[in-house]
Amino acid sequence: MKAILATKVGMTQLYTPEGKLQPVTVLQAGPCVVTQLKTIENDGYSAAQLGFGEAKKTGNSRAGHLKASGLKSARFVREFRTEELVETDTDGENVTLGQEIKADVFEIGDKVVTKSNFKHLNTPKKQKEIAQKALSKKKKINE
Repeated sequence: MKAILATKVGMTQLYTPEGKLQPVTVLQAGPCVVTQLKTIENDGYSAAQLGFGEAKKTGNSRAGHLKASGLKSARFVREFRTEELVETDTDGENVTLGQEIKADVFEIGDKVVTKSNFKHLNTPKKQKEIAQKALSKKKKINE
């Protein structure tokens, strides 16, 4: 199965064999645990749900959902919908509930599709609000 969840650790740079400096993103990928398998018969589509990371707090509903897979808590739970995903993984073995998936499923040169959730904290609107707050504090000090 070539699907995994990851978090960004930071950025660094590496030299290519030609001597060029290349910026790279460092990710902490896996291990992910299969928390639920969805089938066409039960759910109308085929998918595998993966859990990743350690959550600070876990609600009762999520804890009950993760209990079946043997996972105590998960910071991220995401679903990957693919027809062959639930049937077999890349080695031809069945994907099972509670199976651990690590980053070693990828090989050098594999193309990957990424998706991220990025919060823009430094937008022009936000900068304007910060500047207005600073001005109002300055006016209060001068009065």
